[in-house]
Amino acid sequence: MYKSPKKLKKINIMGTDVKIIIDDALCMAHNAAGIYINGHIVLKSVYGGTAEYVDTLTHECFHALSFILGTQMDPHLEEILANTVGQMNVKLVNKLLTCGVFCPPESEEE
Repeated sequence: MYKSPKKLKKINIMGTDVKIIIDDALCMAHNAAGIYINGHIVLKSVYGGTAEYVDTLTHECFHALSFILGTQMDPHLEEILANTVGQMNVKLVNKLLTCGVFCPPESEEE
């Protein structure tokens, strides 16, 4: 189990601050692990592990980047690219962790 860090309030994507909101109900309403909506990234409060969290955050950051750049991709293609980038980033983070390059931040306790 991995709790979404409460300290992560926004992320800067190409000079644009994108607000990060924790809202389980909104994610559940969209049947999604996360969602990029109205210029914000919405995440669940708890994920199955760090890999799922990193994958979801990266996935939604890709959607935010596409919006910021004004790209008008086919929705299916954008989803494929977001999934691919998310999975690639999980592999990269796991590799860095196993090599001892850096340690992940501790999940906040309530």
